[in-house]
Amino acid sequence: MEPISITDLLKAVQGELIAGSGRAEIKAIGTDTRCMSPGETFIALKGENYDGHRFVKEALARGSQGIIISDPEAASGIQNQMRQDQFLVKVKDTTLALGKIGRFCRNRYDMPVVAITGSNGKTTTKDMLASILGQERRVVKSEANFNNQIGVPLTLFKISKETEGVVLELGTNHPGEIAYLAEMSSPSHGIITNIGEAHLEYFKTKEGVAKAKAELLENLGGEGTAILNGDDHYLARMAKDFQGRLITFGFEEGNWIRAVDIREYPGKVEGKLIGPVEIEISLPLPGRHNIYNALGAAAAGLILGIKPESVKEGLAGASLAKYRMEILELGSVIVIGDCYNANPSSMRVAIDTLVGLPRRGRKVLVMGDMLELGGDGEMLHRQIGRYLVAAGCDFLVTVGELAAIAAGEAVAVGMKAKNVLSLSCNEEATDRLQKILKDDDTVLIKGSRKIKMEEILTALKK
Repeated sequence: MEPISITDLLKAVQGELIAGSGRAEIKAIGTDTRCMSPGETFIALKGENYDGHRFVKEALARGSQGIIISDPEAASGIQNQMRQDQFLVKVKDTTLALGKIGRFCRNRYDMPVVAITGSNGKTTTKDMLASILGQERRVVKSEANFNNQIGVPLTLFKISKETEGVVLELGTNHPGEIAYLAEMSSPSHGIITNIGEAHLEYFKTKEGVAKAKAELLENLGGEGTAILNGDDHYLARMAKDFQGRLITFGFEEGNWIRAVDIREYPGKVEGKLIGPVEIEISLPLPGRHNIYNALGAAAAGLILGIKPESVKEGLAGASLAKYRMEILELGSVIVIGDCYNANPSSMRVAIDTLVGLPRRGRKVLVMGDMLELGGDGEMLHRQIGRYLVAAGCDFLVTVGELAAIAAGEAVAVGMKAKNVLSLSCNEEATDRLQKILKDDDTVLIKGSRKIKMEEILTALKK
């Protein structure tokens, strides 16, 4: 973090200095005392299930330079313990203050900021674009899934005068969140990967999802560049109302950049990007759908002036997030761990990847519950049950009550009952898998984050 003076901090957060030196500089900000380093400023975040104000004394004991609080009671217990070179700032809301500091850090420098959102593929697109830009420039990117009101400002804190580009992932499960994050980060470019059936518990319909993602375009304004999946009809409708520069990507003709000659293999997918230039690409992960992610990342890279050969090298060398299409070879058995999250849209494309791989053995789906689907949850799981049978899955193992509904529907539409196992926990699923897997089988493991399907992947590795 580039140092921030107390004066600038107070102005940014509209806060009050209630103790300590007004001459200090903030050189780092932390939100978790368990991993704080001496000299950091601790900001006491408060949520439904936690309250950082309980740890302000611990922060001081660990050598925190300063404390930012919103609860006045927390101040009374620590002021007499503070050194003269430490400070205490009070704000109305610490989470909002975190975002205001992030906005301050972003606005100090003029550079390209690319914000990426969408129902599926935004993390992979983010990692691909960061790799592309990183071939030629110094880049700050969202780590892991730092895509919310806490993760985005923590990413913006990393911007320095040496930074030549920023790649952000913006997530949402409630209306207004993308608008808040976009207003904070002031993106110059925005990528929307697709509109799918995600977080329907909060957005109700795909129209609601589309409206939430459109908040990014609204915050780009007439000066920004929108990079949209032109094959997605929801995004095609959005594009008509956008006033800034519009770039589209996809498989269909008419897109600014598109993909042809796609070839799928275990562990990778290849193809050719055609548009302003032609680029032969090879991605270090399976799945035709990942070509869409590569298209969005390549489009942004080319628009920002990256050379075609750097786009190719960046895509081939992208360091991708854990548990996303992770390939594990157990003898002749291939296991695909796509365990980070799941919704009906991503489940269907993952199933397509599984059955599309050129393998002799069985195609085995290990499916966990898909959550946050609201009242449509049972219906959408039934649809997946029908889909996996039509697609050609040979064996199904489910974990959870909702996934069991998909299993029942799969049997109802023709899957042999002996090839379906409905289980209650990951441990039981691991045990059964170790007994039923055969040589040359290909296994896909996928479910929502709360189901922790990576436990199965980790156990199989051992």
